[in-house]
Amino acid sequence: MRLPEFRWRHWGSLALVVSLFGLTGCPAPAEKTVRPERPAESAAEAEPATAAEPPALGNSLAEEPASEVQPPPGTPEPKFPENPPAPVAIQPASPPPEDKAPPATDGPELKPQATAENSPEEKPEGEKPGEAEVKPEPLPAYYALREEHDPNGIGRFYQGREIAHVMGFAAAGWLERPEREEEERLSLLVNELKLKPGMVAADIGAGSGVITLMMAKQVAQPADAAADGEGGKATGGRVFAVDVQQEMLDLLGKKLKVQKVENVELILGTERSPRLPKDTLDLAVMVDVYHEFAWPHEMLKEISAALKPGGRLVFVEYRMEDPKVFIKLVHKMTEEQVKKEASHPDFRLKWKETIESLPQQHMVVFERQSQQVTQN
Repeated sequence: MRLPEFRWRHWGSLALVVSLFGLTGCPAPAEKTVRPERPAESAAEAEPATAAEPPALGNSLAEEPASEVQPPPGTPEPKFPENPPAPVAIQPASPPPEDKAPPATDGPELKPQATAENSPEEKPEGEKPGEAEVKPEPLPAYYALREEHDPNGIGRFYQGREIAHVMGFAAAGWLERPEREEEERLSLLVNELKLKPGMVAADIGAGSGVITLMMAKQVAQPADAAADGEGGKATGGRVFAVDVQQEMLDLLGKKLKVQKVENVELILGTERSPRLPKDTLDLAVMVDVYHEFAWPHEMLKEISAALKPGGRLVFVEYRMEDPKVFIKLVHKMTEEQVKKEASHPDFRLKWKETIESLPQQHMVVFERQSQQVTQN
């Protein structure tokens, strides 16, 4: 028997032939043998495969199905891979930038805490300068808050009266309604103000300016302007139109341009001040407005300071005493309530008269005194 000797003597050539023919589908030897170690050879140095048939190794080899030769357990991996995989370059993970923390994946977004570098001028996004430092002011003693109140009011009460919501600029058309003259007699209202040419007046809560324009005509002085050689342009008398809504002032501003009215000055006030110059006004009027002041005490103090000594302040309010006046309750006031709220000594206001000539409203008139007034 020379077969074993042949196999051991020619193992190197036989392994190479079996390996090459095994890749093309030729049967591989079924016996498991241990391959001796030998120096590594490159694929280029291997002898080319011949076209001759491999030697017959017995019926057991021919009966085995074509399969890949599997080395026994513990056998080292083959030294001659046909197509070695290309080396994969491993890129080292880049560290996160030092000046920026990695983004958080869970939890709420945290805002940076205030530091010496995070000054009030550079607050975090969404926070206004000084907002964190502002604390709510205590409510003055003459105001009160109530949870149960009229839905048309704001829930804050001043001397027993609930303050009403402000009518928004979207309802400006209601001020322009054609039937308003018949219902409220605006022409009579303005005549009752007893305005004269050259006076300085203020329409506080001017809205779209229906009454402002009527007042501007009565305080104008065309004669003086003509004497100055200005072509008859009205000078001297003027009207301050005050409102807390810029949209209302914009509506009035368009009217002033169209009608070429030049003796009206627009002022954007605040909830606490009309922003009028002190000791300037001969008259200030509030037509269906005062009951909507969010801070009536502060507003009356500022309005009074804008009046000249002897200047008049006129409240025009729907009569609560008259059940025929179909206006929401918080938008009406009694004469007694108006007098009560205007009687604070700091206002220096003295009641002068109450005019009842209008269909639905009364006009309660006060006069500014040079000294504090003691109410009886």
